[in-house]
Amino acid sequence: GKSTIALALVRRGARLLTDDTLVLRFDDAGARAMPGVHRARLWEDSVRALDVKVDMALGAKPTIDCLPEAQIQRADVPLDTSYVLHPAAVSAGDIVSREMLPPVHAALACVSFSKLGALMGGCEAPVVLERATRLARSASFFSAVVHRDLSRLGELGDDVLRWHRLSASTGSTGGAR
Repeated sequence: GKSTIALALVRRGARLLTDDTLVLRFDDAGARAMPGVHRARLWEDSVRALDVKVDMALGAKPTIDCLPEAQIQRADVPLDTSYVLHPAAVSAGDIVSREMLPPVHAALACVSFSKLGALMGGCEAPVVLERATRLARSASFFSAVVHRDLSRLGELGDDVLRWHRLSASTGSTGGAR
């Protein structure tokens, strides 16, 4: 679902920074997200829902790797918001809702999703925890419940982008919805 949501946002005007793995670096202003792999792998139902042109003979999860340059983010960007996604059954209500995570929960989510910590072994656990705590202090984290309804991907993209336009215009995280 992460790649599907990413491409739904791209369809609404966002740019793809990376798919699957995000590399961060810290500077005096906080966390910066680095560009990575500019391709996404989607299941066949997502390909149809997004009306993406791919060769379906390439396998169960074809790769979308020829996005137009205007849909790709090539420079690093400040990371000010992150979402921990939770899939839910189809609902007639909002396609997506969010709730702000307390910093402790945000840091624990970062640790649980960290690939580097597991690869480096137990002696690196304090470093991973310190970086997760630093990230949780520098960015807003939300728990986002996303209902599985591919026919409403446009609505999902509109909602998420609206949250960010609101926060950009008010200079805040926009509050929980």
